[in-house]
Amino acid sequence: MEAPPSSSDPYKFLNITLNSDGSLTRHRDFPKLPPTDHSKDIPLNPNNKTFIRLFKSRNIPPPETKLPILVYFHGGGFILYSAASAPFHESCTKMADRLQTVILSVEYRLSPEHRLPAAYDDGVEAISWLRDQARCSGGDCDAWLRDTVDFSR
Repeated sequence: MEAPPSSSDPYKFLNITLNSDGSLTRHRDFPKLPPTDHSKDIPLNPNNKTFIRLFKSRNIPPPETKLPILVYFHGGGFILYSAASAPFHESCTKMADRLQTVILSVEYRLSPEHRLPAAYDDGVEAISWLRDQARCSGGDCDAWLRDTVDFSR
């Protein structure tokens, strides 16, 4: 059987190298952006180095208006990128503005260094955190969510 043409090599296409230990070397890293005045990072699981990046609309609604929340998992096939990668940060910023919603973007562990279901587990942990915020009535509530989000929507 003839080998496929080199242009169909997924490692070459994605500009990554599969190492002998099963990890990946990612040769192209998109710039990561820090949180801004309309976004913030909340540690999710420090042991796993996961976090949540929240985005609020820059078009501030009246104080009595509560917004829906959208949970967002960045692209990259579970092997590339971050919730802080420039294209995803910018997309979430635009979505928050255009949809008049709060965006919760999940920073999950990447494969193959963290084998599946690690990324799924991180997603479940983020959704569980959000559920706890919806039930929250004490001092551990995130102020952005408490003051801005309608959890029933």
